[in-house]
Amino acid sequence: MKTLLSTLSRYRWTFLMIAFLVSFYAFMYSFHQLQQSHRGTEEAATESSQRVFHETLSKKEAVFLQNIRSRPRLVSAMTLTFAGVLLMGFGLNLYVVSRRIHGLPAMISSGAGLPSVPWGMADIVQMFVLLFFVEALLISAQLGISTVMDKEWPGKDFMLMANSLVRDILVAGFVVLVVTRKYRTKIAHMGLSTVRLWQNIKTGVLAYVAIIPALIVVLIITGTVAKLFSYEPPPQPVVQIYLNENKNPQLLFFSFFVALLGPAIEEIFFRGFTYQAFRTRFGATKAMFLSAFIFSFLHLNLVAFIPIFFLGVVLSYLYEKTGTLAAPMTVHMLHNFLMVCFTFFYKAYSAG
Repeated sequence: MKTLLSTLSRYRWTFLMIAFLVSFYAFMYSFHQLQQSHRGTEEAATESSQRVFHETLSKKEAVFLQNIRSRPRLVSAMTLTFAGVLLMGFGLNLYVVSRRIHGLPAMISSGAGLPSVPWGMADIVQMFVLLFFVEALLISAQLGISTVMDKEWPGKDFMLMANSLVRDILVAGFVVLVVTRKYRTKIAHMGLSTVRLWQNIKTGVLAYVAIIPALIVVLIITGTVAKLFSYEPPPQPVVQIYLNENKNPQLLFFSFFVALLGPAIEEIFFRGFTYQAFRTRFGATKAMFLSAFIFSFLHLNLVAFIPIFFLGVVLSYLYEKTGTLAAPMTVHMLHNFLMVCFTFFYKAYSAG
C-alpha cells in the first residue's frame, strides 16, 4: 500500500493527465456516437466517407494517368530519373558489400559512441502521456471555441496542422527540459551536436539513396498484400489536406511542417530521447526495433506500417553509427520532402 501511495504521489501529474485522457476519449466517443445516431449507423457513415474518398481518388488517378500519357517527354524524364536513382542505390549497396568483403573501413564513419543516459522508461511513458494530453487539450479548446461561436471552426485543415505543430513543439521543449534540467545532461547526449555536421549530412543523403531500392520493394510487397486481401486504407489527413487545399500560404505552411520541422522534432523525440532510453535499458539492437515499432505504430497507417518500421530501424542505425541526429534528420527530411514533391506533382496532373 505504501508503495502504491508513493508511486501515486511521485507521478501524480502523470496520473491526472491519464485520468483527463480517459475522460476526454470517453466524451469524444460518446459525442461521435451521438452524431452518428443522427446520420445513420457508424459503419455506414464510415464506409460512405471512405467510399467517396476512394471514388474521388480513382477519378484523380485516371485523370493523372491520362495527363501523363499525353506527355511522352515527361514520362521519359520520369523513367530515366527513377532508373538513375535505383541504379545509384544498387551501386552504393554493392560498393558497401564490396568494402566489407575486402575488409575495408565502413563508409559511415563512427562517432565517439552513444553514451548511456540517465532518463529511462518512466520518462518515456510520461512524455507519451504528455503528447496525447497536449493534443487532447488543443482539440478541447478548439471544440470549446466552436461551441461558443456556434459555428464550425474555419480552416479545419489549417487548424489540424497548427495543432500538430504546437503539440510537437511543446513536447519537444519538455523533452529538452527533462534532459537538461531534471537530469543535468547536455543536449549532445540526445544527438543534438554539430560535430562532423556536413559529413553526417552527406552520410544521410547517401544512406537514403542506398535504401531506396529496399524501400520500394517493401512498398510493393505491402501494397500487393493489401490488394490480395482487398484492403483499402482509410484516407490519411495529410493526403486529404494536400489534395483538397488550394491556398498557397497554407500549402507552404503544411510543406514546411511536414518536410522540415516535423522530421526534426520527431528525430529528437524518437531517436534522441526514446531510442536512447531503450538503448541504455535493452541494448542497441532491441532499442532499434522497439523505437521503430512505436514510431511506426503512432503513424496509424496499417499499409505503411512495415515501410515506416523499416525506415525507423534505418534512422536508429544511422544515429547509432554517427553519434548525432544529423544523418537521421537528413534521411527523414529527404523522405518527407520527396513525398511532398510527389503529392504536389500528383495534385498538379490529376486536376480535371
